[in-house]
Amino acid sequence: MKKKFTLIELLVVLGIMGLLVAMIFPIYIESKANGRKVTCASNLRQMNMTLQMYISDNDGYLPSIDAWRLQHVFKSKQEADNLKCPSAKNINVFDRQGVPGYAFNSAMIGKINHEIVVPGYDAYTAESVTKVTFPTNTVMFCEQAIGVPFSIGPDPNHFTTIRTPEGEEKGWLRHNNGANYLFCDGHVKWYSPDAVGYNITGTNDGVKPTFAL
Repeated sequence: MKKKFTLIELLVVLGIMGLLVAMIFPIYIESKANGRKVTCASNLRQMNMTLQMYISDNDGYLPSIDAWRLQHVFKSKQEADNLKCPSAKNINVFDRQGVPGYAFNSAMIGKINHEIVVPGYDAYTAESVTKVTFPTNTVMFCEQAIGVPFSIGPDPNHFTTIRTPEGEEKGWLRHNNGANYLFCDGHVKWYSPDAVGYNITGTNDGVKPTFAL
């Protein structure tokens, strides 16, 4: 006569299986999140290589505000869109400027050219890459919500009365309450937002990560 499982034994087995699932599932979720973080860092490195080619072709000048916003740095809009951070939420998907999910350091977008006067439009001249004094700690690109192409620091509205619009992603908290940053020397590193300085009131001491030049 074959021995059968009793109801108690079956419940014990199911309980153990449930416990194992409860233990493994968070690890699985964290692993997936770390994978997206690594992909994001890889995207930033690819952006840097594309940007360096653009700078080389433009006599050492960084892209102006228009060149970045209109994706002139890339061969096509599709190339820029393909570099979208896999963790970026699709907010403002019809307002894509630059690379979706990333922002260019606003200190590098150039200055308004007052000699070019077009009603309702500010023309910007590009800045030389030599403007960057400390490339190892100066941020070039940071993570932001889709539709936010430029930033003064981790939180683009930090020094204004404007706050993040309801429903818009806080890109600077995208990966484990922090974000990936690409620096002017080409390296990428994760930081929590409180570790990165702004370019409005901050200064660059050549040591701490910052948007200031």
